[in-house]
Amino acid sequence: DLHYFVAGEGQGEADAHCKAKQTTLLQISRIHLEASDIEENINLISRCRKTYDLVSCQPVSEESFRKICTIVDCDIISIDLSKALPFRLQANHVQAALKRGLVFEISYSRLLQDDDTIRRNFFSGAKFLCRCTRGKGIILSSGTNNLLDLRSPSDIINIGSLLDLKGALAKKAVEATCRSLIDRVMRSKVFPKGFGLKEKGERPDGDEHLRKRQKC
Repeated sequence: DLHYFVAGEGQGEADAHCKAKQTTLLQISRIHLEASDIEENINLISRCRKTYDLVSCQPVSEESFRKICTIVDCDIISIDLSKALPFRLQANHVQAALKRGLVFEISYSRLLQDDDTIRRNFFSGAKFLCRCTRGKGIILSSGTNNLLDLRSPSDIINIGSLLDLKGALAKKAVEATCRSLIDRVMRSKVFPKGFGLKEKGERPDGDEHLRKRQKC
């Protein structure tokens, strides 16, 4: 608020207001692994968990994709959609990954290149992935080191709408899904294991329970 920054009187109030506005910046570390031979990388992934907050894997074959979706301890499945996929995305494997809490990453930076083949492969693969997931568990990221390729959240949401992520699903792929992924990973570091208690409803009286069974 600009009216707080006045020389002389009110300077102490301005300093207090600035301190109240300060927030802690949470820095997340991530490692990306290409799963050319996932069997050899399983032990590596478990070691990376101790050093990095997020672990992403890129499948390169149908077998590696199946294992990443079902057994590999990772957080993000990143697929290079700029090339024709060397394997088919099986819907049952995709749903298995979603049940485990994994998310699928779509990087839009390759879409910005002036190459019709890359764009055709990108739209074909990304739309098929969004159909398999029904728009759930998708995150949209830049995947670039070039600052000129970064886009605003509203532009990314528009890109998501071109991938059959309509309305709230495109916005969720930019905001809510990313936030829930980070929250889940950070909670798992503090609470590696946990359980929940569910209150059981009271059992009806004997006579009333018998009458209900007779009516059935």
